[in-house]
Amino acid sequence: LAGGIAHEANNQMTVILGAAEFLSRALRDEGARGDLDHIRRAARRTAAITQQLLAFSRRQVLQPQVVDLNAVVVALEPILQRALGEISQVRLRLAPDLMAVKADPGQLDQVLLNLALNARDAMPDGGTLTVETVNVVLNEQHSTSKSLEPVAPGAYAALVVTDTGKGMDRRTLEHVFEPFFTTKPVGEG
Repeated sequence: LAGGIAHEANNQMTVILGAAEFLSRALRDEGARGDLDHIRRAARRTAAITQQLLAFSRRQVLQPQVVDLNAVVVALEPILQRALGEISQVRLRLAPDLMAVKADPGQLDQVLLNLALNARDAMPDGGTLTVETVNVVLNEQHSTSKSLEPVAPGAYAALVVTDTGKGMDRRTLEHVFEPFFTTKPVGEG
């Protein structure tokens, strides 16, 4: 189901992006060009989401590549801020000497956006979402005791996301890595 929906949505985004490209060649009004750029960015974000659905449905292979994690975070900051709303703020703490990572950039964007949306819900009266990058070295003890799947000891770049929300109780923490678990009422999540 997810794969079918993603495929159809992706086809429509291709049409929208193609039409936007044709329009951009004909438009002379700068205000209209700005609106058109907004449409193209939204269509590209939607296309990236459909790629995530395809990956989830196992119909598309992820496309990991070497990326500058700090650049990904900086580029996404305005979107994260809009997702949080006006009463909350995004704070970045980025390691200046951060090592490169191999990851699917679309998945990184999706994870960060999902965390921002969850933070917004956890901070109904406002707060701060902090996105931090840091170089870490995992030893044998760290590589097996704190993750769902073992991670080889070695040097890594870490992405740490925290918020000043109300937090999670023990029951919620037990389910935090389940794909469809939610604490939201029916119809809201």
